[in-house]
Amino acid sequence: IGISGIASLYFLIESKNYLERSVAALSLVFGLFIVLKSDSIQGVFAFAVGAATLLIVKAWSISKRVGYIASSVIFVVGSSILLAIFNIGPLASRLYQGTLNNRLDYWHAAVNMFKVHPMLGVGIDRYGENYREFAVQNQVSQGTFSNNAHNVYLQLLATGGLVLFIPYIALLLFISWLAFRGIFQVKHESRILAASYLAIWLSFLILNIVTIDNIGVGTWMWIFGGLVIARSAIAPNEDLNLKNSRSAKNKKIPANALSLTTKLMSFALVALALVVCLPLLSTSQHIQELKFNKKSLDDGAFTAAITNESTANLDNPQILTLLADLALQKNNSTLALDISHKIINADSRSFYGTFFLAGIYDAIKQRNLGIPYREQLLMIDKWNTDNMYELVKSYVEIKDFAKARALALHIETLYPDSENSKKSSLLISGLGK
Repeated sequence: IGISGIASLYFLIESKNYLERSVAALSLVFGLFIVLKSDSIQGVFAFAVGAATLLIVKAWSISKRVGYIASSVIFVVGSSILLAIFNIGPLASRLYQGTLNNRLDYWHAAVNMFKVHPMLGVGIDRYGENYREFAVQNQVSQGTFSNNAHNVYLQLLATGGLVLFIPYIALLLFISWLAFRGIFQVKHESRILAASYLAIWLSFLILNIVTIDNIGVGTWMWIFGGLVIARSAIAPNEDLNLKNSRSAKNKKIPANALSLTTKLMSFALVALALVVCLPLLSTSQHIQELKFNKKSLDDGAFTAAITNESTANLDNPQILTLLADLALQKNNSTLALDISHKIINADSRSFYGTFFLAGIYDAIKQRNLGIPYREQLLMIDKWNTDNMYELVKSYVEIKDFAKARALALHIETLYPDSENSKKSSLLISGLGK
């Protein structure tokens, strides 16, 4: 909504149609109202960056003097807003959000992943499975978890390494150069339109610093990137403005503008997307139905449905995790145990598969069988003292007192005087050798 406000601002300051300007003004006011009410600073910041870009170009198109004045004012206001986001300055009380602290934790983890796996990263969509291992020990917001770096650039750097990051950045820089060049390619009356393209594109790039690559942002960003490229191709030959001439209106696109090869490639890409996505959507729909009907289905029907879905998705740990969770919600430990083993077979370092197995074995009074999984969690989730305390209990139960003492000491070393440290110390006090 913040980004679309930039388009509204363009129509407000450039359109000669009063009805169009009125609609744009209403859209801008209500859009910004929604953005502010959402209590999310990303939309405000994205709009501010785009609006500043648009207004600076508009000011310079009027005169150099107006351009200098506008640039100075926007620089002062923009600096105040930027500082406020980091809890500095008079605007901090209105614009600063504590969730930035959480993002700092996520960004640190992403950088740590990249340092260890610089070329190929930890694997696409594998940030969540590696977060707990690479998160800093003393997080700004202790105990938080995320399956995304909340920064598109760091997310790609962490999960795909330089092999993915370098082409991605190169493409963004190419589109940015085309958008910036577009301001100087067109006639004076079309310059503000070109500036609106640059403003919106820059807003997407800025938003990527603090957001995940969700469907809304990702889809519209690439659609708009395509528009920037297309516009750069025709800008030298055509004056793009809102007052299209009659000849421009009557100009027809040549019949051979889109070659047969292009059409076939487009069709093939759409078909490929459907082939990949439709089975995933179907599976997702089945799981949603199971969630909705889990109370009404009898145990036998529910178990059969979950078992069938798990058998059909043996290579998909994410689907299996959702199914194991559903089984646990139904208090079906046997079924959850079976699916959790399938998760580990599909992904040996899956946090949830390991976590489920450790917890289930504890719940059915077979803590000794859960020990290997709790030990695996020491590597996957290395700052989690809850798991460590449970492992101390298991070591005591099987009378492995040396390991119990060593782990209790480790907890005390990590977080002195913490609750889990005190409980572990109490647990091992008075034990034999």
